[in-house]
Amino acid sequence: MSEIKGILLVPADPDPHGLLTEGPCGARPPFAVRIRYGDMKTLCYVWRAGPFGGMSGLNPRALVLAWDGKQVPEGMAALERAWGVTRTSLPWWVRCYLRHPRGPETVVGLAGWLSRVDCPGTIILIDGDGREVTNDK
Repeated sequence: MSEIKGILLVPADPDPHGLLTEGPCGARPPFAVRIRYGDMKTLCYVWRAGPFGGMSGLNPRALVLAWDGKQVPEGMAALERAWGVTRTSLPWWVRCYLRHPRGPETVVGLAGWLSRVDCPGTIILIDGDGREVTNDK
């Protein structure tokens, strides 16, 4: 299994909680887009941050909760708003992670917690190259 470097939340279609909705003055939440990568022999799908396909693109989009081994505070804030939770209603150890991010163990701990709660979408774990991490080898 590859090392987890990022956590994405793919909202249900058509995004009933507004996780990827533009805010005031066109502000966008941090998002990643799933794109095709490689040639015909090595074709695969990877997640890339930013404007690949834009917000109105046809490729699947996801809210970025962690990237490159670090939490993305703006993504967590968007999840909290859409989910209707506040940091004070989260478990104490999640609040500790949010206040004092410490690197990869934070991402793994956050991924573990998100897998146990009822999230408004599908959690995707990615490695440093943007490939989805699964339990398969």
